[in-house]
Amino acid sequence: WPSAQAATGSTGLHSPPAGNMEAVARRQEELQQEGAAAGGSRSLSGQSYWLDLWLFVLFDLALLVFTYLLP
Repeated sequence: WPSAQAATGSTGLHSPPAGNMEAVARRQEELQQEGAAAGGSRSLSGQSYWLDLWLFVLFDLALLVFTYLLP
């Protein structure tokens, strides 16, 4: 908003302090390293897949019964 910028005297472009930028960069590097280290263990297990599939099928059957067969 131009009136708010004129009232505060700012241009709307703010940069964080230099120390904060370094901390953010370090944190991003740590997160990237953690993600690379745990990359192999993030695969879905087969049991979870089949459980989700059967729960989905059972939910659909229950919905079919309540929607079409009961009324």
